[in-house]
Amino acid sequence: MANGESYDCIVIGTGPGGYETAIRAAQLGMDTAVVEKDKLGGVCLNVGCIPTKALLRSAEVMADAQHLDDFGLELNGEVTPNFEKVVERSRGASNQMNQGVQYLMNKNDIDVLYGHGTLLGDGEVQVEPSTNMDGEEIGEEQTAEAEHIIIATGARPNEIPPLPIDEENVVSYRGAMLQTDQPDRLAVVGAGAIGVEFAYFYQNMGTDVTLVEVMDRIVPAEDPDVSAQLRESFEEAGIDVMTGAEVQGFEEDGEALSVEIETGDGTEHVETDQILSAVGVAPNVEDLGLDAVGVELDDTGHIATDEFYRTGADGLYAIGDVSGAPWLAHKASHEGILCVEKIAGEDVRPFSMTDVPACTYCQPQIASVQIPVPGQRQGRRRGPPRGLRQDDLRREVRRAPRCAHHRPQRHRDDRGGRQRAHPRDDRSRDDGVDAPAPDALGGGHGGEPRGLRPAD
Repeated sequence: MANGESYDCIVIGTGPGGYETAIRAAQLGMDTAVVEKDKLGGVCLNVGCIPTKALLRSAEVMADAQHLDDFGLELNGEVTPNFEKVVERSRGASNQMNQGVQYLMNKNDIDVLYGHGTLLGDGEVQVEPSTNMDGEEIGEEQTAEAEHIIIATGARPNEIPPLPIDEENVVSYRGAMLQTDQPDRLAVVGAGAIGVEFAYFYQNMGTDVTLVEVMDRIVPAEDPDVSAQLRESFEEAGIDVMTGAEVQGFEEDGEALSVEIETGDGTEHVETDQILSAVGVAPNVEDLGLDAVGVELDDTGHIATDEFYRTGADGLYAIGDVSGAPWLAHKASHEGILCVEKIAGEDVRPFSMTDVPACTYCQPQIASVQIPVPGQRQGRRRGPPRGLRQDDLRREVRRAPRCAHHRPQRHRDDRGGRQRAHPRDDRSRDDGVDAPAPDALGGGHGGEPRGLRPAD
């Protein structure tokens, strides 16, 4: 392709937010290109959501195999995990999805410009060769221009000083997902969605897991009751859970690692073979040329945008993880679709962050849609529905035993509940739902979780 190719829209990054944004732009008649420095599908499809769920499915099967009597089944022999094959299966799922995105690019006549994209100003993007996750050099040096450029570069694992990530002693989710040598002992630092999912996976593969969380409970973004139920399940499974615990550092002790942890009762040392640092994510804003084109960051380091994802620079937009929490693939996709529909002159409205469902895929799974209550950890731009203030809400909790639902009966768990908060006025909308339960994310009648909708 010759330098200076011109498009209506260029999307930088091809995670779920990026590639769905590009598809929608093409559907709306825009001549569209994407810029990708690694593999199509971004973190989610290659080293995130998709391969993680494949790993977790293997863990679920392994867990059920230990309780065949509960299902009226008998096994003459022993079920043991082949860790290398489990990882290989997850890579197969990822590769298949990657090929699917390539098919969608071809089907919608979207040009794929491989390489690292940098903003030059005046609608120009410079693309330079890059190295993908397989160590292959991809792309060629070229420039392209567009009237509208959408930044969808996502996020990467956050790193804290006590735990420098080297993907050997201290691994990120990427290392924990790709390694084929299973550690005998694993310390997971951070008990958000990523941390608890990997803790569940490794424990069911036979690794001794210690889960460390600096807050006073695990999955601190969820309702306290949900946190308590998940902790109970984890401890029953043999996971050692430490909350209100802050890692100070670690030392190599022969072939093992000694992790220094400060707790309310003093300093403890946990012996382990490997540490998984799962302390959140950081936006990919470096080396994009943002300063040169006048794109500003907010006080959290994310790209600042308005309600339709416009930055402070003409013709530049940002969607998904790079523009702030919650860092969820389905939220990124919805933002991108609204962004290009607004560009195309469609009649669209901003959506409320209170309508964004959250999901955690350990067992029991956690599905939630809720308004944060005072004292609860919150993501960016979340709050009460439009027209209501936080003070207008009263906290009314209703619990329904999960044993009354068909899904727990099909599994091995009758715990769980549902919580809601209602406005004080006559509007009876359910403004919060939590469902910690086996297969909670499969929907009430076997369907998939419903997608996002614009705010009412």
